[in-house]
Amino acid sequence: MLRSYQSRDLDAQIAVHARALLLRKKGLSYSQVSWLLSEEFGTAVAKSTLSYWVRGMHEPLGRAHDFRPAPKEELAYLIGVQKGDCSLDVNAETHNYRIRLQSIDHEFIAELDRCLSRVLGSARHALWQGAGRREIRVVGSSFLLHKFLSQSFSKLKPFVEHCNDCVAAS
Repeated sequence: MLRSYQSRDLDAQIAVHARALLLRKKGLSYSQVSWLLSEEFGTAVAKSTLSYWVRGMHEPLGRAHDFRPAPKEELAYLIGVQKGDCSLDVNAETHNYRIRLQSIDHEFIAELDRCLSRVLGSARHALWQGAGRREIRVVGSSFLLHKFLSQSFSKLKPFVEHCNDCVAAS
C-alpha cells in the first residue's frame, strides 16, 4: 500500500522532492515521475503536486526555516546554551519543534535571540514574560535546528571547535 507524501517525515519528504525534480529535469512526464516515486519510495505524489514543485510554488519545508549546519560563532553559542540552560521540546498537536530559554538575565536572552535569528535567517523573536516577575523567555521554532541540536555533543563538537572564535562563543 502506498503512503501519501504528506504522511512521511520531513527527511523523507525532502528526499522525494529532490528525486522528483531530478527525474523531471531528465525529461520524464509527471505520470512517469509519479510512478517512479511510488516504486522507489512507496509514496504517492499527485501530478499537481509535482507541477507545483517543478514551478517552485511549493517545497517540503513549506514555511519552515531552512537550516544548513555551518561552523560559525552563533551556532557554537546555540550549541553551548542548548547543552547547558536551553530546552528542546515538541508540541505533538502542532508539530512545533521549539528551542526555549527562560532567565532573569535579559542580556543572555537577547544574545540567544540574536544567535537564533542569525542561524535561522529569520527576524528576531518575541520575548515573553516568564513565570517570575523578572524572568524573560525566548522561543524559537525550527524542525531542522531542533533535530541538529538534539544530537550528542560528540557529533556537535566539530562545530564548536571549528576555530577560536567558535570555541569562545560556546
